[in-house]
Amino acid sequence: MSVPLSILLLPLAIFLLLFFILSLVNIAHLMRFASFNMAGFWACFIFMAGSALFLYFAWGAIDQIDWKQPAQFGFDKWNSIPGM
Repeated sequence: MSVPLSILLLPLAIFLLLFFILSLVNIAHLMRFASFNMAGFWACFIFMAGSALFLYFAWGAIDQIDWKQPAQFGFDKWNSIPGM
């Protein structure tokens, strides 16, 4: 059985959507309940910079994959013993 690799992008898209929503909630809580000083600013900045770096490197890793190539599932190739 073969399935296109692009099917695997759906769970990734769901994860990124949840990550984005929870990041907005986290930033809103940092802005509302954190003290308005440099420590609160740096906490928010470090969180957003870390998220941006994570998304940049994830995009770079995903960009190298040929998503049109089908993925083979099943055990036909591994169960056959040559010469038998």
